[in-house]
Amino acid sequence: MVQDSQAVTQALFPFLRYRDAPAAIDWLEKAFGFVEPLVIPNENGTVAHAELGLGPGVIMLATAR
Repeated sequence: MVQDSQAVTQALFPFLRYRDAPAAIDWLEKAFGFVEPLVIPNENGTVAHAELGLGPGVIMLATAR
């Protein structure tokens, strides 16, 4: 039981790996309306880390190894 008078908020941030992360980012934006606030590319054109937002939610993704 929470003794504090303030509500406790928890969040989950799913992390997904895709064979073709740039294509997945494009599809997620077009299909669901995600926005791309952060993409960190690798030197070879793959995605090291990306964060996509949809309303207050965030998912993280990268290229599969």
